[in-house]
Amino acid sequence: MIKKISFCLLLILSISACKKEATVCMDENAVNYAMEDQNGGAICEYAVDINEHLYGKWKVMYHLVYNLPSNTTLNNLITEYSYLSYVEFEEEYEEDYPLSEIEWAKFITSQLGLTYYETVTQEESPIFMEIEYNTERKVHYYMSGTIDNNLTHNWIQNDYDHLAYYTGSYTNGDESDLVEIQVLDQNNYHYKRVKQQGNTKLVEYRRCIK
Repeated sequence: MIKKISFCLLLILSISACKKEATVCMDENAVNYAMEDQNGGAICEYAVDINEHLYGKWKVMYHLVYNLPSNTTLNNLITEYSYLSYVEFEEEYEEDYPLSEIEWAKFITSQLGLTYYETVTQEESPIFMEIEYNTERKVHYYMSGTIDNNLTHNWIQNDYDHLAYYTGSYTNGDESDLVEIQVLDQNNYHYKRVKQQGNTKLVEYRRCIK
């Protein structure tokens, strides 16, 4: 009996020892500053610097373009549909519940009678688009190695992940034509651009690789 009690006490102590206390990253320069890590030993994570890693040519592997009403955002539109459970949603709309921003964009666009198109580039494809950022603050677009001068823009970096593209003058703070850049690492980034077009706004999403 004593052996059994001792074993149980050891088991409880072992389980308690395995459970780690939540910790918090306390470096204000980290992207997860003040965020709790439930597994203990929080590791501070740092954003990749656009100025250091964005320059050069990037191949567009995935390109999605869709329209939304100009007076709302995708998140607000998602809220109008996401009150349904997965089962309720699939029964009502007869399609899978969207699990990403891209899937929601395509679903909502079709529900509103607006348009979208997407292009997937195969690794070995001879026809592809490239985007090049250079140190002169210009962005060039290439199609299969040939530059498209009609798509050449200047850019201003507003903050870490927002660039403003412009062909002429640009008023700082005008967010009608901003590009949001999410650099995942030195070889991958996501690109999102929103452009006002009358009663609708055009949203471009690209996944790019070095």
